[in-house]
Amino acid sequence: RYDLRAGVGGENLWQVVGKAQLDRHHRGRVATSLEARVARRDNDRYYGIGDAGTEDSPYRASIARTIVRARLRLPASVALTGTGAVVDKHVTSDPEMLDAPDTQFLYGELELARDTRRRADAEDAHGVRSTGSLALGFAGREHDLRDDRGWFRVGFDLQQFVRLASGPRAF
Repeated sequence: RYDLRAGVGGENLWQVVGKAQLDRHHRGRVATSLEARVARRDNDRYYGIGDAGTEDSPYRASIARTIVRARLRLPASVALTGTGAVVDKHVTSDPEMLDAPDTQFLYGELELARDTRRRADAEDAHGVRSTGSLALGFAGREHDLRDDRGWFRVGFDLQQFVRLASGPRAF
């Protein structure tokens, strides 16, 4: 399955996203995807940091990402997902008020999730989740390619759907 999208957001953002889903059978145990994103914000405003300056200055940020993702579906509605990304970010301003160096970094993440969210009734619309739960945990690391620094990111997400009545009514 292939997907190509282009979009414009507000006055300042445009982006192009290309995605290829490499699993041949959507219901298989392993699903892989390759995604490329290019985004550009052409006219954001910078107002200084603290008392460093009160004049605003337009700046432009360009971000390119390449993302590889693999998901392994395990028994009991459990999935293990690995994600790797390469990111290149470039910032320019006019006049040169920003001291923002270009950055390139690698990002890797592992996610373990148990997802039982689903339709509670066959008459509910497809895509409507009105019962079930999600328990998800992830851990990732960013590695800066310019100065060999990095940071870790760890988090979780817990959701529980409670059906209130027939139709798409859930709490």
